[in-house]
Amino acid sequence: QINQDKAASTFTKKPFPAKVSAPVLGLSYGFAVLVIIFVLMPVLSFVVLSVVKKYPISMAFTFSHILKTLNTGGLQYLGNSLLIALFTSVIGTIFAFCTGYLSSRSKGKASKFLHMMAITALAIPGLVLGLSYMLFFKGTFLYATFAILILVNIMHFFSSPYLMAYNSFSKINGNLESVAQTLGISKLLLVRDVLVPQMRGTILEMFSYFFVN
Repeated sequence: QINQDKAASTFTKKPFPAKVSAPVLGLSYGFAVLVIIFVLMPVLSFVVLSVVKKYPISMAFTFSHILKTLNTGGLQYLGNSLLIALFTSVIGTIFAFCTGYLSSRSKGKASKFLHMMAITALAIPGLVLGLSYMLFFKGTFLYATFAILILVNIMHFFSSPYLMAYNSFSKINGNLESVAQTLGISKLLLVRDVLVPQMRGTILEMFSYFFVN
């Protein structure tokens, strides 16, 4: 069973009613609104540029830029991106989940080495990783295919979803494997029937991270 906060069991929880004055509350809301405006400004600027004729010379409203993009294969590019994102998310989530399980639920130097290798990918810049894959796989069946793009994206964004799984596994009772072995339950059934249901939220976050990035 997941223990969200191991230290919380030694404390008595009491409700703390926060008293906030109206000026402070108004100032907080105003600050939040300003942050939202500043975050949305770059997005809105791209929206404006896409529907005006020629910024800043002619600000007339037009759909010509959008239609031009669609006519030159914009939908195909979008479809390709979604396809790559979907395969990257599915394969990457499975790979990160399995790696997190092996490194967090196993003992020994091999698990420590696996953990070190898993977080090392975080330090490699995307441009370096992309050029390395391009040069290494040049002339192979993976070159110039969706597969190499999926593979490089999985490796580039692997560390964060891996750490999500690793931390979640670390919160789960470490004796479950011993109990399962005593009862004659295989590790595969333990993962499927016990660990996966407890980590649904984490798995969804891992999938979302891969997909969005």
